[in-house]
Amino acid sequence: YFAFLTEEYRKEDGEGINSKIICSLLNKTADEIITIDTNQDISNLFTIPFHNLSSAELLKDYSKKNFTDYALIAPDKNASSLVKHISNKFITLDKKRIHEHKVEINDSLDLEHKNIILIDDIINTGTTMSSAISCLKNKHNIYCITVHPILAGNSEKLLEKTEIISTNTITHHTNEIDITPLLVEHIRKALIYLYSIIFFIFTLTFISLNNLKN
Repeated sequence: YFAFLTEEYRKEDGEGINSKIICSLLNKTADEIITIDTNQDISNLFTIPFHNLSSAELLKDYSKKNFTDYALIAPDKNASSLVKHISNKFITLDKKRIHEHKVEINDSLDLEHKNIILIDDIINTGTTMSSAISCLKNKHNIYCITVHPILAGNSEKLLEKTEIISTNTITHHTNEIDITPLLVEHIRKALIYLYSIIFFIFTLTFISLNNLKN
């Protein structure tokens, strides 16, 4: 989880732009950055290699293994950029944010007899998910799946009638989806690429030395 990602502009004069400050510090101290499901493109803030991995396949596998006859819902347009990689059949709700702790969703959905799976990359205050739930006529069998479970303040109380499921990008008691295989696979591919370069250089060096001897 990349903290400070949404702090990309000054709210008041004299404030720092935290996302730029954090990226600047990382540029000086890290060799490479790996994040998971950042819904904003921040690659231009880095001068070192930056990789934004997607957990979509893990979420897709979890949904298929644990649910039958379900409807996927993205609570807003940002969430739809993640959900579309899980399935091409989903509903996107029309959300309007009033302020940090209040959003407005005016849709009304009747999805009776289906498991409802709401998916968003982050659950922070819980207001987006709770507003999405309020527009559902069927209030049973509702599951909120998130990649990054910040779950600040009373967000869990807002969502107490649902089951919250998360990945372990942030350690939380709702963690059920392990992102370790995603990281392992990325590192494995990076090492294969690195070893192939080393082997290529070694081969060229060996050939050059042989040519000099001859």
